Amino acid sequence: MAHGFKRYWGYVAVALSSTFFALVAILTKVAYGLGMTPWLLLTLQSLFASILLLLYAFLFRPGDLRVSQNLLPKLLAQAGVGSLGTSFLYLSALLYLPASISSMLLYTYPVLVTLGAFLFFREKIGATHLLALALALGGTILSSQIWQASAGSSWLKGIFYGLASAASYSFFILYGEHILHRVKPFTTLVYVQVFSSVILLLYRLPWFLEERRPPSLTPLQLLLGFAVGTVASILPFWLLLEGINYIGASKTSIVSTLELPVTFLLAFVFLGEKFNLWQGIGAVLIVTSVFVVRLRDLRLPDRGKL
Repeated sequence: MAHGFKRYWGYVAVALSSTFFALVAILTKVAYGLGMTPWLLLTLQSLFASILLLLYAFLFRPGDLRVSQNLLPKLLAQAGVGSLGTSFLYLSALLYLPASISSMLLYTYPVLVTLGAFLFFREKIGATHLLALALALGGTILSSQIWQASAGSSWLKGIFYGLASAASYSFFILYGEHILHRVKPFTTLVYVQVFSSVILLLYRLPWFLEERRPPSLTPLQLLLGFAVGTVASILPFWLLLEGINYIGASKTSIVSTLELPVTFLLAFVFLGEKFNLWQGIGAVLIVTSVFVVRLRDLRLPDRGKL
């Protein structure tokens, strides 16, 4: 009975993780409606997440903060390029595109991970991977309706940022798998988040020195920053690790594809976004490309619990 409950909890945890990830796009759109910029929202998100993670680590898992000095530059690279790069590029895409389209473009990352593993780590690539790449490319073209975008238009900028966020997230995954694979996931999460905050504060330092005052924020803007910090940076990753722990990485990767349809639903309900036929077909092609890549893993035994 207990085993069955844990198994179901694994599926529920992954579904909740996908929902929280999807909610980020909705909260970001609301924040933009309140006059917040990507840099401001990202800074608040990172600071709140860093504070909460450090408090938890110091109180309950102080041993996980110990890392060798030679790992610090690698964790810094993961923070700057993988984590911060993905977040900034995705938030920038949301400036120019609907939440659903931005999410679809980011969701091409599984295919890019496969391509990157082939190009940079000489992993084998087969016919199924080429099929997934073709499906993702076709889905991206249809969902973004790039043929309607004129040169220099905001829509084209959004497409660029969305695909760049997928590339940056692919770096995050590949770098974590091949370079940081011996570091505990929680340790990586804490250091990457803290380093991201440091980078953001250093970037904003000239503004603080010139203005000699912190940015004026309303309570609602602060609340949104806190919400995005917990929803985007802590809860979904914790729930994802819970899912992997109870149902394995392969099944988790399949269930996590719920994120895209959940984003569509939330965008329709809370933002009033509507979708046309081309976008619907594009979404189906992108989700299919993810399944083509990930269903192969179901034929392999799970690698055990984290």
